[in-house]
Amino acid sequence: MIRICSKRTGMSGMTLVEMLVVITILSVAGTAVFGTVTAGMKLWARGLRMENEQDARILLDKMTADLRKLTPFSQIKFEGGSDSLFFPAVTRGNHFMPGSLSQYYPNVRQVEKIGFFYDIAKKAVIYQERTYDEVMRKKQGRIRRVLNNVQSMTLYYYSHYSYDDKLSEKFFLKDGTIPKFIKVEIVYLNNLSEQKKVTELIDIPMGRSIAW
Repeated sequence: MIRICSKRTGMSGMTLVEMLVVITILSVAGTAVFGTVTAGMKLWARGLRMENEQDARILLDKMTADLRKLTPFSQIKFEGGSDSLFFPAVTRGNHFMPGSLSQYYPNVRQVEKIGFFYDIAKKAVIYQERTYDEVMRKKQGRIRRVLNNVQSMTLYYYSHYSYDDKLSEKFFLKDGTIPKFIKVEIVYLNNLSEQKKVTELIDIPMGRSIAW
């Protein structure tokens, strides 16, 4: 058996077999550590990829919920564009009654103008909410970003299902027509700068193929 030792100190050294055992142990430990780090990096990257997707899904859920509250209203028309959507909806909230006895009334049902639109300068989808009084006074209402890093938001409007289950398309609705379905396509960049797309087909209970 070969033994490696130091002639200067006279101390006994390690055998070749012992060195091979140590090298093997270090290799196994290094592989395990590398595997753990790699798995952690993959989980981290997956989390970054899913973060904006979750935000996009929350936006689509919000849009769906608000469209389910849509109601025809003569003073607030349904306005649908390729990257914007405004419509009247019945909501609950604090309502301000102007006058000499001005005060807020909590949890009041009221008609509001809800809007979702794409701001190309900010690369974001914007949500706007205005009360009937704010609409009449041409006030801006409440505006906030609901999704960032957006490359595009495209809206498609459909009046009904045809008999062969294909959708008949109306791309723009400026005449107050309330569609039966809206398809929303959002292209965005996740936190790893990867381009992703989410799509949702929203059914509108109040949708008709006529103008109100």
